[in-house]
Amino acid sequence: MKEGLPLLGRSSGRCPFCQQPVGDDLASRIASIFDATYEGGIDAIRRARATYCVEVEAITAWISEVSSSPHLEANATEAFAAWSSLHRRNLDAFDRKLSAPSSRVELEAEDETFAKVQASLNAANARADQQTNLSQNFARERSAWQEAVWNRFIADTRADYTGHEGRRRPLLAKVEGLRTSINQHETRIAALEAEIAELRRDITGIEATADAINALLRRQGHNGFHLRPTSGDGTYAVQRTDGSSVGDTLSEGERSFLAFAYLYHDLAGDRDDAAMDTGRVVVIDDPMTSQDAAAVHTVAAMVRQLFEDACKPGGRIAQVIVLTHNAHFHHEISSYWKGRQPEPKHWILRKPAGVSSIVGHGTNTPIMTAYRALWDEVNDPAAAPVTLCNAMRRILEHYFKFIGDRDWMSGLDNLDGPDALAFGALRRSLNDGSHGHLGAEEFHLDTDAGERLRHVFRRVFETHGQGPHHEMMSAVGRTRA
Repeated sequence: MKEGLPLLGRSSGRCPFCQQPVGDDLASRIASIFDATYEGGIDAIRRARATYCVEVEAITAWISEVSSSPHLEANATEAFAAWSSLHRRNLDAFDRKLSAPSSRVELEAEDETFAKVQASLNAANARADQQTNLSQNFARERSAWQEAVWNRFIADTRADYTGHEGRRRPLLAKVEGLRTSINQHETRIAALEAEIAELRRDITGIEATADAINALLRRQGHNGFHLRPTSGDGTYAVQRTDGSSVGDTLSEGERSFLAFAYLYHDLAGDRDDAAMDTGRVVVIDDPMTSQDAAAVHTVAAMVRQLFEDACKPGGRIAQVIVLTHNAHFHHEISSYWKGRQPEPKHWILRKPAGVSSIVGHGTNTPIMTAYRALWDEVNDPAAAPVTLCNAMRRILEHYFKFIGDRDWMSGLDNLDGPDALAFGALRRSLNDGSHGHLGAEEFHLDTDAGERLRHVFRRVFETHGQGPHHEMMSAVGRTRA
């Protein structure tokens, strides 16, 4: 009606809607209806809608912000949607009222809808507080969690554990019975071993040992005495062929050989304390004292057998130490073992001024022949040329003349230059002996003289087809160096 009031003044006394005649006082009566009070009410509704619209926008922004929280439950989205829908319906009610002020509209109450939103927020806050407590009290919470897990594990496995204990007790009783039986058997075994050891003292190869030592004495030519086992106590007596005791009549060589033979067979015997007799260190002090050359090979063979026994795994002998002054005996036992494993070690024991000293030489024997010593002199780069001439002359004479029965100087007439001078020096040394003087007109002893002498020395061996011997002796010298 208010919107159609201006049209009534231009409709020539007729209603602009139904075209019926109207009175002159109709316009005034309609205008009186829409007075200032009416306008004030409309303005109040517009202001209320604007305020409500601002609040709705704020609520919509807040929902958009908090809806991404990980602590919210799934039904929180439905609560937020219901709350937003309620506000939109109330805005529609405001719009309907403004478009038809005479219509009656009602705004929906949000108590129930907001209560659901509040419940979702409280649940999310509770979960956030719980997470915060877990972070701030991690050790305590972990301990409580572990305790809960173990309690659950014990509760779930109680039946299995109880059953296991029931099966375990009789088995433990059986194990204890077996241990008792084992202890009884071990005690019985120990008693039997002690009895066996007691019996062995009377029957341990006394006769066989005496026979073996006597046979060895005869092979070495010691026919004037022999061993005879005594009765009952496991010892021996040394007697002459007529049955009388030797007393103190044995020579030092005979006593030394007899003592070594007894030691050798004692080490190889089956003794009652065999189980306690493993890992022994055998020390042999100069077994060749006062022995003749015929005994060297026999004693050396027995020592080499001890070496063999020491190298066997699990044997009674762990190490053999041999002390000797006899170079030939040393050569017999060391050359046999050369190249085998483990290689023997060599030491030299000296006692100058009453003080003992030991010098180790590793696996290289310090004992050598005179021929080997001459080669070491030749192989020594620091040897003087005059000394080289003497050593080379003696080697050539020994190897070619005394062993090979040939003239080492033959076949070397075609040498020239420095080789011819070096050959002349060697020949002059041969003719003049070790004390001859090398004339300057024949050979000038400069810094290269040693190398030229060694070159011609090698040419001598090569000319006579003995180059491999030269290489062998030179290689041995390099190894020793």
